[in-house]
Amino acid sequence: MSLVSCFPRIAELEREYGGLFRAMLALAQKKKQERKAGKVVSSAAGPGGTLTSFRSGIQFLTDTMAAQLGERVKTGVTVAAITRSGQQWQVQTTDGATLVADLVISAAPAYAAANMLASVDSTLVDTLRQIPYSTLSVICCGFETAGLGHPLDGFGYLIPKEEGRTALGTLWDSSMFDNRAPSGRALLRSMAGGACRPELIELSDEELLQRIRNDLQAAMGITAAPCFSRIIRHQQAIPQYTTGHGTRLEALEARLATLPGLLLTGNAFKGVGLNDCVAASQATVERALSYLGGVR
Repeated sequence: MSLVSCFPRIAELEREYGGLFRAMLALAQKKKQERKAGKVVSSAAGPGGTLTSFRSGIQFLTDTMAAQLGERVKTGVTVAAITRSGQQWQVQTTDGATLVADLVISAAPAYAAANMLASVDSTLVDTLRQIPYSTLSVICCGFETAGLGHPLDGFGYLIPKEEGRTALGTLWDSSMFDNRAPSGRALLRSMAGGACRPELIELSDEELLQRIRNDLQAAMGITAAPCFSRIIRHQQAIPQYTTGHGTRLEALEARLATLPGLLLTGNAFKGVGLNDCVAASQATVERALSYLGGVR
């Protein structure tokens, strides 16, 4: 993996202070001095803020946007191809429609964007296809809290690869966010697979669930059968910022500079997490407005 692409802040601290421990000590001292001066300071070593979501889940955001925008938003429609026509772009959908636009923004995964843009620029498409994705299985289990034997007073936990377990970790969803489980019940969400264990995506539901139950028993002492379970499999889940990712981003920017009116964003480029995607989208909107201002 590329350190600069995956953890740019760590790479920055190493360059600035000559090492992580030196950086943490220096930042802790700086924070102490700022606190004495009466300034409001954030964590020296990690991200600040609190975990936040909507009571009905993150889909509430996109549902609300679609409702407010009305007929201007098409949902449940697949893009078959994006092509260039003079100074404009054409977006062809699988329902037979062709949308004409001055500007196209793709927030699709890299592999999907490559398929859409197959006839536009071969170098751009080849570079997008060089961004690999790992598999991931998400195993959701609901339990009666009575007799669970654990207070669930936290975020959850990660499991080191050396432990040899199936799960990468488990999140205590009902402890993190409101309205994730009925009263008297708890929702635990485990992840399995990833870049190191892609073969786990092929396990049957029964075997995968049993392995996760074994992991929950080993980590938390849970022996009760779940009263609810659901498994979601993602064949291409998480983009991998492998060595050379920065060079690929430079190649993409160079090709996009020759294709005015085409912008790419999403978690395949400059950050996998939701916060990174929000920051990237804000920057993309600024570029879009700047471009449209010049066009019109």
